[in-house]
Amino acid sequence: KSRFNLTKPWKVKPVLYEWWLKRIRRGGADTEVTFGHRFFTVLSLIIYGRKCNIPFEQVKKDAYSLIDDFEKLTQNNDHFTVEDVDDALKAWSADLVMWPASSISALTKIPIQKRKRNLRKRKEHLARIRLMRDYDYPNGSWRYSKTKQDIVLRWRQRNPDGNKYQCTKETGLSKNTVKKWWDTK
Repeated sequence: KSRFNLTKPWKVKPVLYEWWLKRIRRGGADTEVTFGHRFFTVLSLIIYGRKCNIPFEQVKKDAYSLIDDFEKLTQNNDHFTVEDVDDALKAWSADLVMWPASSISALTKIPIQKRKRNLRKRKEHLARIRLMRDYDYPNGSWRYSKTKQDIVLRWRQRNPDGNKYQCTKETGLSKNTVKKWWDTK
């Protein structure tokens, strides 16, 4: 039994599938597909099709359209055939949608550059995120998250005559949590 729920559509934009298809369709001398990796390249197309929720018939059509281009890469009478595509299409129902880009790159020998954060380097991206955080929390209050102990103590300060039941009801904490922190200072 699969540990992944494959009945729900995968939430990856179709542009990923189109990017991969365009990349492997490049014909002639500038193609990135190599002789020993043709099958895995088609398999990766099928994986991307599944991830991007592309209809099976479209993926099948695109996979078969690659046969002639991949056949041009044949060496030592090891031809790329319809059977190769048929075998790759069997992966449609497998759990291969969880394959990371690093595995696809290793099997196809096509480098996949890691996605930048909004097309920024990590250092710049984090600097911008920190600026936004400091704007939202100018006194650094984000550092001081409220613990359950703090919630109970603040409630008791505001309600010196209150009891544990009232604290539980008003804070939404469990009665065991309120009991645990009731007598702390």
